Amino acid sequence: MHPALNNPSVMLMAEEWDDGQIQTRYAVKVPRYINQFQSQGLALRNQPKPQLYFHRPLKDYLNIAFQTGFVLDAFDERAFPPEHPQFATLGWGGSFSEIPPCAYCKDEVAVLIINLRL
Repeated sequence: MHPALNNPSVMLMAEEWDDGQIQTRYAVKVPRYINQFQSQGLALRNQPKPQLYFHRPLKDYLNIAFQTGFVLDAFDERAFPPEHPQFATLGWGGSFSEIPPCAYCKDEVAVLIINLRL
């Protein structure tokens, strides 16, 4: 889960405008990010009960790791490709192809493990 763009306070939005042709643009509204908070939410649309989310900004996660000697050799943010199916109008999918809902880090240990398996 990308802490900046896919946290419990994020709102997925769609807007239409007319410039001679009806256009649709998808966006993410992020009203809270930098401070820690907890809230309830649904990970899946048909989830029977809400779950707890404990939001932390990316710097909180990374700084703790760096203080203990953690070294990154890769960082990536992945978005859905435009052709990915859109199962809900305002759900993660191809309509949000410019906005990554997740981020991941790779460290040197993972690289060594991968190389040992080759």
